[in-house]
Amino acid sequence: MYLDEFTSLVNYLVGDGFPIREIPLCFNSSIAFQVDEMFNDRHHHLIFPEFLEALCRVIDIESPTPSKNDV
Repeated sequence: MYLDEFTSLVNYLVGDGFPIREIPLCFNSSIAFQVDEMFNDRHHHLIFPEFLEALCRVIDIESPTPSKNDV
């Protein structure tokens, strides 16, 4: 999954209230370290485990922090 597809998915699932600047950060933080970025475009898309991590990062940002009364 590429960044534009991931952005569309997040906007569809979460809505327009999600900070747009956070989507590329979630995407890029989830990609595993790539040794050869010069001759390989692997660092431009997510594989399934990386997609799950990126989605979890979005959920972590979107979910509210519980207050002291909720605990």
